[in-house]
Amino acid sequence: MLAKLVLLVLVILAGMLLFTPEAMADATAGGAAPAAGRQWEQVAVVSCQLAMLLSATALSVFKPRGRVGRRRARS
Repeated sequence: MLAKLVLLVLVILAGMLLFTPEAMADATAGGAAPAAGRQWEQVAVVSCQLAMLLSATALSVFKPRGRVGRRRARS
């Protein structure tokens, strides 16, 4: 559970890298194309975010410590 929380925080922080004032100014600059290096940086950040979210999903579905046992109700 802690690992999923850390991954979520990292996804949010990585997303903050995409919304710098320079990037927002470039995005609203009348259709001017951003620099090629900036495009690859955006692709890398979004790819890392996707990988982290898929990892968190895998941790939710496949428990690393095995199944959690349920107690049977006493009758």
